[in-house]
Amino acid sequence: MVAPPPARDAAAAEASTSTAAGEHRARLRWAVNTTRWTPRDDHDGDEFRFLLDLLPPNERADVVKMVHMADKKRAIASRLLQRMVCHRVTGVPHADVTIKRTKGRKPFLSREAPARGDGATTTNTTTVPTVPTMPDARNFNFNVSHEGDFVVLASEPDVVVGVDVAAPGQARRRGKDGRTPTAEEMLRTFSSVFTEREKDAVRAGGATDDERETVFRQLWSLKEALVKAMGVGLALDLRRAEFTIHHHHHHH
Repeated sequence: MVAPPPARDAAAAEASTSTAAGEHRARLRWAVNTTRWTPRDDHDGDEFRFLLDLLPPNERADVVKMVHMADKKRAIASRLLQRMVCHRVTGVPHADVTIKRTKGRKPFLSREAPARGDGATTTNTTTVPTVPTMPDARNFNFNVSHEGDFVVLASEPDVVVGVDVAAPGQARRRGKDGRTPTAEEMLRTFSSVFTEREKDAVRAGGATDDERETVFRQLWSLKEALVKAMGVGLALDLRRAEFTIHHHHHHH
């Protein structure tokens, strides 16, 4: 889910690409199914090593130290998507892209050149600015998320963007008794997060608990996306933001 733009632009969370908010070169919605990516010989193969070598040493080390291959695939896809969107939107050479994070852990394209010896663009006297001024994308920013099969990225030219992806069933962890909580039980557990109108939307979300849980997961994902857009962590009172999901009904 992406927030903002509003919830209606976030409804295409299942799609690999979305241009619901209107066409713009810096407005992108990307999704990669990492489960379907099966590099030959896993992390020891040429394909994975080639992609790993596209990352700067510190990011490469972060991926290598992960234990599970599924985590490594999600991590490398996330990092490469971030570098690719920065290159595509700004024209900065891939090797010159420097990703940093805000205090709220939101990634952003640094306007500083990479450290010398790590793809820095220099002249004899001074470091050349690596990020051009973009009048049509003055606040170019992006956000990434990964869970289950997918790694997703959303970018915007002006408005602040956050994205969150939730795998089916991930929002409902089995309790100590081995039973999966119902959507109503989840609402009670996370009562401080949702407004009364949002709780009503979950309860009216469908005839089955699975359908109601889907609405719960969508609203939860939108809240997460908002927090990530603002880069404020859990300091935000999530009831101050209320979302409405507009469903598109298909008649057969």
